[in-house]
Amino acid sequence: MTTSTNKTVIEGSMKGGVAKATSVTLAGVLAVGMVPAAAFAADVAEDDCIAPLTATDVEAFNGGYISSIAASATGWTLQHTAGTFTSSAIAAPTANPINMTLNLSDLKITLANGVTLDGTASTSELPATDFEIQYYAADANGNKTGNALNAITTTGNYCVVVAATNGIYKGASITMPVTVKSIAIPSGLNTYPVKADGTGNFAVTPNQFTFTGNPVEMVLGKAGDDGTVAAPAGFVEGVDYEIKLIPQGSSVDAAGINVVNAGKYSAVISGLGVYAGSTSTVVNFTVSPFALTSGASNPTVVTAKTIVASNALPTNNDILSIVNGSGATAVALNTDQVQIDASNLTGTNADGQTVEVFGDPGEYTFTVKPLKDSTNVTGSATMMVTKVAGNASFAYGNKSTALPQSVDIDLSSSNPSKFVPTDIQVYNGNTQLTAPTDITDTTTNAATDQYTVQVSADGGKTYSDLTADQAAGTWTAGKYIVKVTVKPGNLSEKYSVGGEKLVNVNVTAGTINATANVTFEHGGQAFTALSLPYNGATGYPLADFDYNAADTSGNPIPASDYSVKVTDADGKTVTGALVNAGTYTFTLTSDKYNVTGNNTATVTIEKANLTDLKFAVGGDIKTTNGNIYVDTSAGDIADTVLEGAIQTIYEVTPATTPATYLKLDSTDLPGLYSEVTISLQGQNAKGEWVDITKIAQYDSGNTYRVLIAPKNKVIAENATFATDEGTILYIGSSDGAWKFDDVAPTQWYFKPVANATQGVSVNGVKLYDNFMNGYAGTRLFGPNDRMTRAQVACILYNMARNADTTAVDEALGGIAGANGTTYPSFDDVDSAEYYAKAVAWAKATGVVNGYAGTNNFKPDQIITREQFACMLWNYATEIESSTIAGVDIEKALASMPDGGKVSDYAKSAVAWAVQNKIMGNGGVIDPSSVVTRAEAAAMGVNFLAKNNA
Repeated sequence: MTTSTNKTVIEGSMKGGVAKATSVTLAGVLAVGMVPAAAFAADVAEDDCIAPLTATDVEAFNGGYISSIAASATGWTLQHTAGTFTSSAIAAPTANPINMTLNLSDLKITLANGVTLDGTASTSELPATDFEIQYYAADANGNKTGNALNAITTTGNYCVVVAATNGIYKGASITMPVTVKSIAIPSGLNTYPVKADGTGNFAVTPNQFTFTGNPVEMVLGKAGDDGTVAAPAGFVEGVDYEIKLIPQGSSVDAAGINVVNAGKYSAVISGLGVYAGSTSTVVNFTVSPFALTSGASNPTVVTAKTIVASNALPTNNDILSIVNGSGATAVALNTDQVQIDASNLTGTNADGQTVEVFGDPGEYTFTVKPLKDSTNVTGSATMMVTKVAGNASFAYGNKSTALPQSVDIDLSSSNPSKFVPTDIQVYNGNTQLTAPTDITDTTTNAATDQYTVQVSADGGKTYSDLTADQAAGTWTAGKYIVKVTVKPGNLSEKYSVGGEKLVNVNVTAGTINATANVTFEHGGQAFTALSLPYNGATGYPLADFDYNAADTSGNPIPASDYSVKVTDADGKTVTGALVNAGTYTFTLTSDKYNVTGNNTATVTIEKANLTDLKFAVGGDIKTTNGNIYVDTSAGDIADTVLEGAIQTIYEVTPATTPATYLKLDSTDLPGLYSEVTISLQGQNAKGEWVDITKIAQYDSGNTYRVLIAPKNKVIAENATFATDEGTILYIGSSDGAWKFDDVAPTQWYFKPVANATQGVSVNGVKLYDNFMNGYAGTRLFGPNDRMTRAQVACILYNMARNADTTAVDEALGGIAGANGTTYPSFDDVDSAEYYAKAVAWAKATGVVNGYAGTNNFKPDQIITREQFACMLWNYATEIESSTIAGVDIEKALASMPDGGKVSDYAKSAVAWAVQNKIMGNGGVIDPSSVVTRAEAAAMGVNFLAKNNA
């Protein structure tokens, strides 16, 4: 070939040397790892082809239908029409979370030609070696959409595809539309207010709430066959449903609100898990204004403090309670929701005179009214305020013994404490007030009794008369408040003293030392502070937690004698299950036993850490010194293989050391698996990551990734992922065993090294063999090691042998050493060196030359990138010359930012390399930098790709 110094275009033609026989397009091979079968048609003998399938068999399978699903496939109902060869199915989830699958052994298939394939037979006619089941989401018309799924995990429309993978039906498939229906939300649901213990108050009118000044809290209730109302069995909030409160008349899609004010509202009950997708139930409810009443049969009871020796008018702080009704129907209003009106104040002093100014001791009636412009409180009520000159004193048994604030009575003691209400004494100075004529009945002598004694068993919410046993000091286990109230108007010195005294009477059947004799258990493990991993929407049912208590003698206490309340970090009572990440407190209390010591335990649901994931190595998934790859030599690698191999460190109870890796699948971690998407992805021509269904057979050197991403808002809040997109695992492909510990799939040179050291195969046809190797006796390639002139000669020699082994042997035949194994060439090349044969061949063919005026080659001299380009250009010129014609030197070099840095001697070669995309693909030429082994591999692969185009 000749060049001209006054022309910038290389004028060349194909040199006669050795031409590659296989004329196929390699550019696509290197990009996507496969070549269309048609590309080989011209070079493959007809006898080598596999006989095509008969259209009859494939068409018969394609036209068939699933005609039977075994009863063992719980939840599947088949509908089919034999005449038109169609089938569809309805699947009803039977568990939460959903995991609906079919097995080939569940199916019978009838083909269009009448042949039946029975997978349920003892010798299955649908073997897994020839058939597979795939699941896809489907649109409203039953057409499959998106990528294959591992299972059906939510309600909706799907397609079940039975695909023939081998045998006479290979390539055919039958698609069955599937509708996975949600379980219907129970009917007859009503809303009820929540009691202090977190349970529902089912004794009141359903769907009726009264304004209290606090947000409405509700539970669902359902009447049974006997009319008794209870929480619906097996329908747990946060697991099976969620409630959203909206103004009545809003869109069902409106954002939920906290309901406080009076008005009409709707509770939208939406299904979760197996109920997801079911029609939401809307229950209308009303929050009525709090009606202040006075003088009616059931007036509002406004209880106020006794005012002692003060002329200041009472304020809201002096109101103890505002209650409508009594017992289970009692509703208390926050005291800050009213104002006290003294404009109509009336009172009676000690002399029986009517007074209208708050001054003299006596009884005064105030009006309690709604706040200005309030629509949440209506009407008015009266509040009786007693003003006295001083406080009475309260004694027990004798004047010198003060009435105790609390009394603990342990009925299990051999000598239990006593509290006898008839021993209570009340004094005005040194004068003892007259005890009630009948302490058990406050109404018998209401006009003459100077004080009353009542008892409360509900924490002071309501008070009633003492029983005869209680008055005599005989108590049953429970917590009581005994209230002694002076009746100042009945004193001989009216309104001289007043007040009340509360005595907490704690009557226990014994003592529970919670520190020593209470255990909280989960999964058979006792705990005081337990951490559990996030378990998906199912959470951890409270029914799976156990509690055991004993008295101080070690005697077991029946579960009916104590209770355990569970609250979240906000103090809200939790029922059903622990679902979301956070800390929950379990508190054991008892109305019958005195509980001492530490009566609490905590359970922390940890966020799922989905940042530390890995592939489970085995089968098609291999590892070399931490480098994960798939071996494609035996066949395609389906996305399900990689997606099903994801593992995560997941602490179990008890924790293991080191932490256990579990499969992120429907068996090991169903809760997490149902809330994430796992997708195999490859890069398209634009470099974008897109979902794919397989890595093709013989694919080598490409990098893929598996994306684990949150499927919904719940998992996004209860798990941590490595990036905002999700957690990503990278994996490489290799046509056979991956050889090198120092070349990872995430490195840019992974694919060039794979092609340089393994060659490229498509559908079993080798387009070229390897032209580079790793270091002998090691698993190292040395991607960043510098190249020598001798090593480049070896690369070019290997390329030539790929092109035409005979031509190489002929070139070497005339220079073989006397013993046929040594190859003399240059004076400074030892004919016994590993590179001697390659250098001798390169010299003989004109691919390399010695240094001017010498017969030296300098085999160990490091070469630069532009020098490598020159040697490769010489090789193309002398051996494979199909790419050297028509190069515009100036244009090619000007296209690169550092094109002006190329040495004059190398401009033709570098321009040729740039124009043919052999070098400079990273945006620069970097001509004077030393070429590395990875760069040499890349340039060699690029040359072969272009030269075989």
